[in-house]
Amino acid sequence: MEKAIFLDIDETLLCRGKGPSPVDLEKIIEAKHRGHRVLVNTGRSLANLPEDLRDAPYLDGYVLGAGAHIILHGKTLRESWVSPEALQRICAFYLARKKWCAFEGERGVYAINRWPPFLFLLDLLPVERADAFSTTYRDDRITKITIQGSASEEERALLSDHFSLNRFAAYFEGIVRGASKAQGMMTVLEALGIPVENSVAVGDSLNDLDMISAAGVGVAMGNACDEIKRAARYVAADCAHGGVAEAIERWVLAPNP
Repeated sequence: MEKAIFLDIDETLLCRGKGPSPVDLEKIIEAKHRGHRVLVNTGRSLANLPEDLRDAPYLDGYVLGAGAHIILHGKTLRESWVSPEALQRICAFYLARKKWCAFEGERGVYAINRWPPFLFLLDLLPVERADAFSTTYRDDRITKITIQGSASEEERALLSDHFSLNRFAAYFEGIVRGASKAQGMMTVLEALGIPVENSVAVGDSLNDLDMISAAGVGVAMGNACDEIKRAARYVAADCAHGGVAEAIERWVLAPNP
């Protein structure tokens, strides 16, 4: 029975930016050899995808930008982004307020002002003008934003027509409106001809909630937040102790999961 496995990246497949671990990779490769499909399902954009995961032979595809950009077997299934006109209004707002804001695209990651770039793999390219995405960076498509602190009512009013917002401890992120990890998962399942009951989704944070809830089996990492653990069917070990491997062994490779 063919299954599709959807793995979050940060603190799920990668632990503190490192991985996949040998034990996780062993089970991923075993699942592949048995005919199952393995994809990452992440809030990261294509430009912010870790190098070790790019064109990885054990991955069938990528759900990026929390569903805004979907690649399966090297072909794009979906691509949605924010218009340069909307980005100009957003850039003008954050440039005026000197608040840190990052924009993730297919080619690069861009930022207004400075803040510790712990979320990003690339050097952040500066956004110094409101029209940067119509001029300097016009060849890129922005599929996600990340902003320091929590969202004010003024920010929600500015962003809500274009993004769905997810909060974290020190920042919040904007996912292109209409995209979600769950919808990305469903798009892939339809393309593969795999029923949703044969899907397994593994994650740890609030932006994984919809895919954990929608999957045939939702698995929370041991380091997941309480809300994810409550929504999951199963709680595995944390990312430092083979949680992904445990999830695959229990729900994909075992004779009677």
